[in-house]
Amino acid sequence: MSVSALSSSMTAADTSTAATSGSGKGIDSLNSADFLNLLVAELGNQDPFQPMTNQDLMNEVGSIRNLQMNDTLNQSLQNLTMQDNMAAASNMIGQTVVGTVAAAGANSTATTVTGIVTGVQISNSQVQLALDNGTLLSMSNVTQVGSVPTATDGSTTGQTG
Repeated sequence: MSVSALSSSMTAADTSTAATSGSGKGIDSLNSADFLNLLVAELGNQDPFQPMTNQDLMNEVGSIRNLQMNDTLNQSLQNLTMQDNMAAASNMIGQTVVGTVAAAGANSTATTVTGIVTGVQISNSQVQLALDNGTLLSMSNVTQVGSVPTATDGSTTGQTG
């Protein structure tokens, strides 16, 4: 399909959408489809007496390809990080952990919790440790991993705060 056929198939609404896509969201929110729409709009609106050179067109296509590669790399790194966090959390099963949990309410302070890790889950794209006292503790809020603290009567302690 020629460039002129491609650009003539684009309607005024498509051009408007391409030009404003991602507005208010920042350039990081643009994806390869947005860049393709902008490229087609640019080609359709260029000055016929000074058309885009082949080098300019190749630079635009290269930019689109780089964006796609960066998106793929970013997603792969996020997946790898999540897998690494899951593996680290799984190794904590049976271990005693101490951490902080945000208390409910706007003026509340964080509560320190202690418990034995009984399971691991993902919630809101974060690895959470399920503790024996029923608390879910985010891996990012763990402050100590170690032996079970004992009370003076020899029993293990649960939630503190």
